[in-house]
Amino acid sequence: MSDTYERDLEKAQELIALKRDAQAMELLIRLLAEHPDAAAPVHVLLAAAHARAGRRTEAIEAARSAVQEEPAWPVALFMLGSTLREAGRGREALPYLEAAAEADPAWSDPHQQRAQSLIDLRRGKEALAAAQQGLNLAPDDPDAHFSYGYVLHEQNPAAAAEAYRAALELDPQHIEALNNLSSLSLQRGNWDEGVRGMANVLAGAPQARLPLTVLDQALTTAVQRVHLLTFGALWVLGAVSSLFLRDAGSPWLAVVLLAVAFAALLAWAVSILRKRLRPIRQQFPHQGERYLRQYARRDPLGAAWAALLLLVWIGLGVGLVMSVILAVGGLSGSGTPPSLVAVTAGFLLLFAAVVVSWVRVPLVKRRLRRQQFLE
Repeated sequence: MSDTYERDLEKAQELIALKRDAQAMELLIRLLAEHPDAAAPVHVLLAAAHARAGRRTEAIEAARSAVQEEPAWPVALFMLGSTLREAGRGREALPYLEAAAEADPAWSDPHQQRAQSLIDLRRGKEALAAAQQGLNLAPDDPDAHFSYGYVLHEQNPAAAAEAYRAALELDPQHIEALNNLSSLSLQRGNWDEGVRGMANVLAGAPQARLPLTVLDQALTTAVQRVHLLTFGALWVLGAVSSLFLRDAGSPWLAVVLLAVAFAALLAWAVSILRKRLRPIRQQFPHQGERYLRQYARRDPLGAAWAALLLLVWIGLGVGLVMSVILAVGGLSGSGTPPSLVAVTAGFLLLFAAVVVSWVRVPLVKRRLRRQQFLE
């Protein structure tokens, strides 16, 4: 093949790496017309350009064309397998990745992609063996360490974190490793470290959606835990005050103490949430205002759930304040309970919040599975 053809292929690769997909596509289409007898490398680069631009269907079609041109070429087989996997079709990807590994036993990349496909299919033992093989073939490849961590992410988070750190030592700009390591930090309660990592991920990949989804879920989980603790504690205190203090001849004392407990619990909850928001405001641009404003757009059910909980707490606060005023003022008789309407409204709001949270859980899990991180 001519030197010009080779130079044009190299130029197309550079354009794809620079994310100048339109120029790369124009050059590759011209090469395809001028060199129909050497179409396989052009189709591979076309697949890479489409994949870079997020056009997964077109990427798969181009990779299939490359395999049709050169059925035994490991690069074409690998490209088809990897584009299928990125499209969430890991079961279809496996035969091509296995064929690529057989065609070039010394090449680590097919084993890495095969390991990730296998763990996505919940075939843990096979995935670990493939990841280990890929790492043995390329111990200095950050992607091999990332794949090893990816396989261990759920089974052994501590070992996965070590693998991600190894990838970052070899390539400090390895965004996927940083994303997964930050996700593990959030899961283990290392909030500051996790938020800082996610902020760095988004700084390097502003168009990525997965880090935002992971961070949203972590923040929502924090709110949920604080709500359960405070609401549960308030419920217990209410029961205790009702059983003991009202029978002591001072019904107003029960209401006052419950109101004080409510204020203390609310202050504690607010302080916890402020601690959660502090690293977001410190690490994200404009003190995290844009991230927080766009939360409702990214997760409407999460925003609706939080709004319902807020209404429940506002209702509790107003009800307790009114009860204190009535009890201390001697207008409550034996202790005026909240009205039936208020109680019913509060339980309806709380029930609605619980239902929304139940509906939200599978949707978030599906979103986390479907959102592919950029390559």
